[in-house]
Amino acid sequence: MDLPTQVIPYPAAALANMDIIEGEGLLEHPREFGPYLQKQCQR
Repeated sequence: MDLPTQVIPYPAAALANMDIIEGEGLLEHPREFGPYLQKQCQR
């Protein structure tokens, strides 16, 4: 699976990325990654 090189700064895209991250087991604690994605969306 090819992962995107950057997180797209839109809330819907961030949620989609979160689903992929969690579904593929890419992070041990994916829900803790949520605040990071939120900050990226606010930039």
